[in-house]
Amino acid sequence: MSKLNIITGFLGAGKTTLINKLLAECWRGERPVLIENEFGDVPIDSELIDDADIQVKTLASGCICCTLKTGFVDGITEVVRRFAPERILIEPTGLADLEDVLSACREAARSVPLTLDSVITVVSAENLLPLLAVGGEFFPRQIQEARFVLVSRSQLCSGEELSEVVSAVRELNPGCPIMSGDWAQLDSLTITAAAEEALALHWHEHVRDHGLCGHHDHEHEHEHCHHHHHGDAEEFAALPFFPARRFASSEIEALLDALSDPALGEIFRAKGFLTLESGERVLAEYVYGSGSFAPRACAGDDRFVVIGRNLDGAELRRLIEGV
Repeated sequence: MSKLNIITGFLGAGKTTLINKLLAECWRGERPVLIENEFGDVPIDSELIDDADIQVKTLASGCICCTLKTGFVDGITEVVRRFAPERILIEPTGLADLEDVLSACREAARSVPLTLDSVITVVSAENLLPLLAVGGEFFPRQIQEARFVLVSRSQLCSGEELSEVVSAVRELNPGCPIMSGDWAQLDSLTITAAAEEALALHWHEHVRDHGLCGHHDHEHEHEHCHHHHHGDAEEFAALPFFPARRFASSEIEALLDALSDPALGEIFRAKGFLTLESGERVLAEYVYGSGSFAPRACAGDDRFVVIGRNLDGAELRRLIEGV
């Protein structure tokens, strides 16, 4: 029986950072398999996993919804049959709907032995309130569907700001357990134990979430696939760029600053690997209003992905690729 641990949440909230923390502190030696679902055709996150021993399977090209569901189900069953892992970690794209993810897991459980161990929804204390203010149903629904919310970057906020974040989560999902402490001070076993307890409570209240190891309501799934509510999330696009040039540090800073310009579109997330004039490679990241970069080795050519709505692809290409 393989345990499933789902790490979901907003774009750029810190899902991969959390996975690295759990692998290093909690699941060291288990050698779990990680299934990455990235929005777009160019994988980035798989390069950011610190544990070189972990098996990573990347499913790119979109959210786990009706169009990708078959591939995701096949990916889970292939992982179980090939590796028979004790634990499978699933990191959906920040644009995934949790109910879609769970539906795909239930479908896979019809073919291979799986049990749902925990579901953690990560939200950033820095970006939650601005994202909720954007409007639409998508970002609030991610919280409404959460079983357990873990707040990232809480150490960067004042006590009053953090209270506002927690209050916003409670307003959208009153019964959901929330953990908002500084990750540097939180032990991974404490996080996973709280998430497992929250899921057990949810199962008790909702008949074990239709069950990953038993009965599944086919009619419910059929209705979901024809009436799922991605809504405004369907307007998102992921544009990949492949700069064949080197950057001065000041150019990367200017690029990250420029991504806040509404003339380029509504950009929620951007990330990728770029090369400095010195030849050093860096990971450049942008999350809805702020960006940073730091040295990071990676395989393959430079690439940079921009995720948002109403994107100006031509102007972004000029900024990133210089053409």
